[in-house]
Amino acid sequence: MPKLACVLQAVGQLRDWDRDVQQAMRAAAMLSVFFYNDSSSAEPIVFDGQMDLESNTAAALPPGWKASQVTPQQPTQHYEVFKNSKLAEIGRPAGMPLMIVKLDSRDHNYSSARFDDQTYNRTIKSRQRAIER
Repeated sequence: MPKLACVLQAVGQLRDWDRDVQQAMRAAAMLSVFFYNDSSSAEPIVFDGQMDLESNTAAALPPGWKASQVTPQQPTQHYEVFKNSKLAEIGRPAGMPLMIVKLDSRDHNYSSARFDDQTYNRTIKSRQRAIER
């Protein structure tokens, strides 16, 4: 059984999560404006299904009606935490620290980055010696 077979589920979860977050961001961007009114006396606007608006244009609305923009909610504040935990899980069977999996040491100071790198290099050398034997 390949060493990385145990992380296939984590890879699938990460792929699904990324796809779902991108779909939510795309939906929020496409539905960027909606119309509403606060008054019960406002005249109703009759729409026949949907209305196409040209990008970067503005239109006048009847009295009492307001236009509002959808506030993007994706990605959430937990997105990066979830992604990092799944990436760390993916690197674990190979003894690969998160810094190496992401190819990014932005969140490390010098000593912790060096420690992670040295630990990983020792793991690689140990495996190479085992293969040579």
